[in-house]
Amino acid sequence: MFLLLLFIVALVPFVVGLITLYIFEKTEMAKAIFWFLLFASMWELDSACLYAHHLLPETVVEILFRLFRIGPIMLTPCLFYVAYSMSKEVAEDRKPLWLRFAVHKTMVYLMFAWGLIVYLVGWTKLGIEGIYLVQADRSTDFMFPANGSWAGLFIVNVLLFMISILISFSISLRISDPNKRVFLLVFSSAVAIGYGVGILNFFPGSRLFPSAIAVMIFAVTTFSAFTYMHTKIVRHMAYHDALTGLPNQRLFKNRLTLALEEAKRSGQSIAVMYMDLDRFKLINDTLGHNVGDLLLEHVAERITGCLRKQDTVSRQGGDEFTFLLPGLTHREAEQAVQDVLNAINKPFTLHGHQLYVTPSIGISLYPSCGDQVDILIKNADMAMYRAKEKGKNTYQFFNERMGIQSLQKLNMENALRAALENDQFVLHYQPKVDLETGGMIGVEALIRWQHPELGFVAPDEFIPLAEETGLIVPIGQWVLYKACVQCKEWHNNKMTQNLSVAVNLSMMQLKQENFVETVKRVLNETGLDPQFLEIEITESMAMNNMDNFIQKLTEIKNMGIGISIDDFGTGYSSFGYLKQLPIDTLKIDRSFTNDITNSEEDDAIVQAIIAMAHVLRLKVIAEGVETSKQLTLLQQYKCDAVQGYYLSRPLAAENIVGIIGGSLPAKM
Repeated sequence: MFLLLLFIVALVPFVVGLITLYIFEKTEMAKAIFWFLLFASMWELDSACLYAHHLLPETVVEILFRLFRIGPIMLTPCLFYVAYSMSKEVAEDRKPLWLRFAVHKTMVYLMFAWGLIVYLVGWTKLGIEGIYLVQADRSTDFMFPANGSWAGLFIVNVLLFMISILISFSISLRISDPNKRVFLLVFSSAVAIGYGVGILNFFPGSRLFPSAIAVMIFAVTTFSAFTYMHTKIVRHMAYHDALTGLPNQRLFKNRLTLALEEAKRSGQSIAVMYMDLDRFKLINDTLGHNVGDLLLEHVAERITGCLRKQDTVSRQGGDEFTFLLPGLTHREAEQAVQDVLNAINKPFTLHGHQLYVTPSIGISLYPSCGDQVDILIKNADMAMYRAKEKGKNTYQFFNERMGIQSLQKLNMENALRAALENDQFVLHYQPKVDLETGGMIGVEALIRWQHPELGFVAPDEFIPLAEETGLIVPIGQWVLYKACVQCKEWHNNKMTQNLSVAVNLSMMQLKQENFVETVKRVLNETGLDPQFLEIEITESMAMNNMDNFIQKLTEIKNMGIGISIDDFGTGYSSFGYLKQLPIDTLKIDRSFTNDITNSEEDDAIVQAIIAMAHVLRLKVIAEGVETSKQLTLLQQYKCDAVQGYYLSRPLAAENIVGIIGGSLPAKM
């Protein structure tokens, strides 16, 4: 019965180690503690075997004793392994030189090699000569080892264990996480006390009981401390951000709720701020998420450092932070946000990179901007986006006009989605006229929104929102398809059988991976010959994303589709860039055409663009022709084609055929 109890005690550390390994999700520290407790179990099995001489032959007892002797020996390298895993929880700037030098992976391997050597010596007569019977009293007897001439190795191993305990204590004190620090201090203390009791096993008068006491101290204390730490960590994780340690959204709302209750009683004001880092995605994409995460940690430290202790800084997720500043007036909130801007504008040096980031911050004040938690946060968020629109690296206070504009924007977005579903969009077509023949050579497809209540909505009012929301992609696909269908219908009429159609593309459409396949599919479905389709992209779009788009544009060009640069002259094109682009036509922006008769500079620019394009063997179309004088000058400058209100406004599809009859050449 007594022997059975010893074996049960031996299993306790092993079971605790498994629980630790499971709950800790097999982290390196959990693995190190598991191995330590496993060898602690073997230590007790080693002692229990010496009581089994009544059940087993003496030779078997001796073999089992030498086998399980690995337990007390390997406790030393395992404890050092625990210390090494602890050191990973210490911030680099808090590691002293001795810690960097003494505790590292190579030293862990050396310690395990040392333990293995000591264990193998134990199988020889040099380590343990044998075992002999000890009669403690009339009812208690057990076997006990007789040490060999090299038994001093076991003493050295004990000394190394004590050194490892001191290292563990030192590392534990440097861990910043308070829950892990308490756990590791308790664990190190339990190991020190338990091992101090356990080494009494060296003396036969202890009757081998100290090892049982030691492993129970290891197991019970580790389990209790770990359970306590795990509970604290789970509770902390429920209310704090895992990366920065700041309060999370849930805790922020709780604190804001309490602050509002206090403010309503005392009549004080509250400032709620919403901050987003400008272009943070670029850092993640170029330097990796590790650098991005480290930057967020440093940003959190700077924000916390420049606000008051009673203020709350929270990470909402990604690169978004919220601040709760109770008791601040408008002017005080303005000073506080300026302090945050100044702190973050200073460079960050991370992994050899000097990084600059800028924040955009929105501010809502209680009670003027709302008296509920969600409303104050929403309004601060709205003001933050207005700060981004103002050029970033600034702040904006919420006002009622923002709320009205935001609601209008939301209603417009919903209406846009409904317009797609309910077929409220229509296409009008503006003729393009050849200046040499006077005939119409093609049309440009222009989208119009026929709203059931507002009537026709101008593109300038909904296209920017469509691009912002991503709706420009399905809208653009609709335009492409409808324009190709209409052009194919025109080709059934002899008068319009050579008419081409131009479709404007947005940057977001061209970024789509399946853009080329989409164009091919539309042409196949509509049966339109590719030579009668022209794609128009803006100059700024082409220049800013040239390397990314050249391949797609080349594929489009190889299909026989024409490509035009729209709004030419408003960007920063050069001969070198134009030579690389697979384009056919330059369209002079209407801003130059409008002033061609009044401004010598614009007149010279138009002449230069036409001359340059012809040198590059490109055609030129002038947009925005509204007077006969403009038309006459463009003819003199050998411009290839024109379009504008002087010739024709954008027309419905059914009116295009009537234009072909000769009314356009009459204006020439």
